[in-house]
Amino acid sequence: MRISRELHIAAPEPHVAVYAQSPTYTALDGFTLIEAVKEEVRTRSGRYYDRRIYRRRSADNGVTWGAEEPLHCLSDNDIETGCRVRMVPMHYLEPDTGLLVSLYATSQRAGSDTGFNGAGDMTSRTGRLHYEISRDGAHTWEPHGPVIAVGDEYDDVHWGPGLHYGKNGATADLAPWVSLGEGAFACGISRQPLDKAGDIYSPYGGYFLEVVCLRGRWTEDLSDIEWEMGRPISVGPDLSTVGCCEPAMCSLGEGRLWGTMRCQGSPERDLPSLKFTSLSEDGGLTWSEPEPLRYDDGEVVSSPASLAQLHRPSYSDKLYWIGNVHHEPVCGQTPRYPLYIAQVDPYRLCLLRDTLRVIDDRAEGQPEDVRFTNWGSYEDRVTGELVLTLPIEPKTNWDELTSDCYRYRIAFS
Repeated sequence: MRISRELHIAAPEPHVAVYAQSPTYTALDGFTLIEAVKEEVRTRSGRYYDRRIYRRRSADNGVTWGAEEPLHCLSDNDIETGCRVRMVPMHYLEPDTGLLVSLYATSQRAGSDTGFNGAGDMTSRTGRLHYEISRDGAHTWEPHGPVIAVGDEYDDVHWGPGLHYGKNGATADLAPWVSLGEGAFACGISRQPLDKAGDIYSPYGGYFLEVVCLRGRWTEDLSDIEWEMGRPISVGPDLSTVGCCEPAMCSLGEGRLWGTMRCQGSPERDLPSLKFTSLSEDGGLTWSEPEPLRYDDGEVVSSPASLAQLHRPSYSDKLYWIGNVHHEPVCGQTPRYPLYIAQVDPYRLCLLRDTLRVIDDRAEGQPEDVRFTNWGSYEDRVTGELVLTLPIEPKTNWDELTSDCYRYRIAFS
């Protein structure tokens, strides 16, 4: 395996962290790419938000890029007084039709909201998903409104099983898409569960999430997408202080899906942060009881509450897992280094310890709390390399925040 790194996008100015997410090719052939870029900043009172989100396009396989008009712009005043927030679009080039899908989350944010979906925040009660379709290689997008599950019982308010706008919400950010074949596809979303009284479930006073598989299927005339949602995957408060979220998902063939999920521990409760896994035998409708991700020798993988990804090269049967790994238990969201890649045993659904390889690690002079996380990815059609677009955050310290985005190329032997 060969790994290289180069600058992808420099922060446009101080105090801005820049991310490049959801890169994808715009057609089933050719070398045109799009990606979604967000610029993260912080208000004077210390609240994080995305001040600008826009798409970039490359016609030469990622060598040069041009920015498109912003999808979303906010100011400090918007965040301090309250506003509608739009998240980064998740792009999917559907392999059976060659059409592009863009899925994105929105929410209403009050001036008092923290921005991280606390149980009392308006964002927790109003988060929902919208989708767009492009038929011309992402030059134009048809807005199709909010995602509403198929069924007479669902409408603009009760928009999916266990989801009621104004009571709770769901979101998706960087979730991988999985083809189910015959024009069907799926991705994992994170949902705020409700308790028996119909209020947001919050065993520890903050946000608490569960994972749901969102499945889409084209209508016969390809004019629209019909949506359905599987049963939730839940990790209880005895195992995680925030439940489970940010699923990494892959297909094992014949309708079998497998995924790992981000779960957070707590030093006060002596709970380690782990990646929990679950298996579906029916295309994401139902899932096995979650259990910790393990190595092939049975030891539990120690990993902070951070993003992970599963990747199978188009020219190989090998399956790889990418994420932050530690050799001792950690209880929170950090440290998010080193970033590793490891091969997955597709039968035992565990990591092969001897295949662990560092993608990147904290270097001398970098902050002790630097993070290697929250990347976009695609497979290069020319080289076959896995390309990660990853912000190394921050350059100096979190008060200063400035962060550049780098492009990692992983060549498999």
